[in-house]
Amino acid sequence: MVRNRVVLLLQGLFLCGFLTIGAYILSIFQDYSTQTFRENCVLQLNYAAKLLGERLPENATKQQVEAETAKIAEELKLKLAIVDATDVDLSEATRAYIYGQGLAIRTDTANQERTLYASQSIGYDRLVLHSSFSMKAVTAEYDKMRFAILAGLLLSMLLVTGLAKYLAKKIAQPVEEIAGAAEKMAQGDLSIRLQRNVAGEFAVLSHALNTLADNLSEKTDEIFREKKKLELIMKNTDNSVIAINKNGFIIECNDQFRNLFGEDAAGRHYLQVINNVALEKLLATCLKTDAPVSSNITVNSPHGKRSFQVFGAPLRAVYSDVPSSVMFVFHDITALQAVYEKQSEFVSNASHELATPLTTIKGFAETLLMEETSMDAEMRKKFLNIILQESERMQALLRDLLQMARFDSEEYRKSITVASFAPSDILSEVLEEFLPRAQERNLQLEVLYEKEPEAIMANKDWLKQILVNLLENALKYTPENGAISVKYDHNEKFAIFAVHNTGEGISPQDASRIFDRFYRIDKARTRQVGGTGLGLSIVKFIVEMFGGEISVSSKPGEGVAFIFTVPRDLGGSATPKPLF
Repeated sequence: MVRNRVVLLLQGLFLCGFLTIGAYILSIFQDYSTQTFRENCVLQLNYAAKLLGERLPENATKQQVEAETAKIAEELKLKLAIVDATDVDLSEATRAYIYGQGLAIRTDTANQERTLYASQSIGYDRLVLHSSFSMKAVTAEYDKMRFAILAGLLLSMLLVTGLAKYLAKKIAQPVEEIAGAAEKMAQGDLSIRLQRNVAGEFAVLSHALNTLADNLSEKTDEIFREKKKLELIMKNTDNSVIAINKNGFIIECNDQFRNLFGEDAAGRHYLQVINNVALEKLLATCLKTDAPVSSNITVNSPHGKRSFQVFGAPLRAVYSDVPSSVMFVFHDITALQAVYEKQSEFVSNASHELATPLTTIKGFAETLLMEETSMDAEMRKKFLNIILQESERMQALLRDLLQMARFDSEEYRKSITVASFAPSDILSEVLEEFLPRAQERNLQLEVLYEKEPEAIMANKDWLKQILVNLLENALKYTPENGAISVKYDHNEKFAIFAVHNTGEGISPQDASRIFDRFYRIDKARTRQVGGTGLGLSIVKFIVEMFGGEISVSSKPGEGVAFIFTVPRDLGGSATPKPLF
């Protein structure tokens, strides 16, 4: 921790300073004590030498000097001796003989005791007064001083440690708080804020960290909101979105893409998922030019062939100017392409259907003009009848085309109203209208009621149009001596109508396209019996406009049944209202 390091640092600094000062004090104390002891010993030796000089007679012998020295030593309680400076190997004696006085301090190797040796010249030949003084007192004082210093060091260390901890807390607490806050911020907790109860640089740093946390929190919230927005868009968009890196691997895709191309699409190479040359070129172009690209492509998915309008945009890594991946948006235009193809097919078929009678009319009219004089009346009448039939056929086709155009008009659909009525009157009218034509071909035509008719919500004219178109179709394809029936039934929500005729029936392949515009099972027979190829398309459009459904049921040799539903009037409404 910071505070422990601060405490150790302060203790170390104090210890170094205290030891340095203590060593200096001890050194000075030792020098002073030794010097004082030496001076005291010299004074005592000088006093003893003075007494010895006063008491000795002139021309005293060595024995007299030694005797008197012994007396003085006893009086002064000193260790005194007379030595010949030339006979002993004592440095202090030699210096005393030469210089008048000599001193030396030696340590006993046995007990490590220090002793001061002093010699003083007494003026008698080579004799010197020699004395020794034990330095135990000096050593004892030195030990006391050292103990005092060590005790002071210990006490001071305790005081300094307490002071250091206090100072460390004052110094380290803001640092630890700032470090802890920074660590929590690094771990993602941006809610932490430092209290502004410090001063100086710590206050500036605390304010900077709080500001940083505020900014990071705002940026994080903004990024989170943008991420959620992007996830919401990616999840709810109808488009499939993928990101492909420069190595060709899918690094991200949304649920729509997974639903189309498999749940395991992410992480795989895009050619394993979408093996399409056009997409490969788009990826290469986008990475090379660093610019958006777009194109229409058709791919085979697990759900069948799909057409897409593809938009690609380069993606760059942070702090990079080179695109590292490409995001593609697949806008599904399969339905739009199908509508376009149907429109193209419709225009082509309509043109062909119009061109056929026009060509016939033109051909017979030219023949009549060229053979005006030589053609007999019967042949002329035959040609004119053909022209009339083709004109009527073209008129019917134009009528149905106009009808389809009106259905495609939103304004026209808004003008249609529905009302509540029982369908029994319409069924009776249709039966009365088609019964003579059926009898002409020995066909049985009847209306059957499985239940008593209930009120429905529809438009009378358009309901009649549905039944007329279905019965016209049944009359054309029912063989002689066949039967046509119109059945009524209902359930809780819908009235159910079924128009059935006997005959060959149709295959499942033809049944799936029977309601397409200009679709014919047998084109040659259709032209022979008449018809525009739009009747069933009009029926389907009206039924679905009412909110019902229509289907076809057929088995080879058992004829065909067209079944459609119309919503019942469950609320008892008597006032007509707009359909849309």
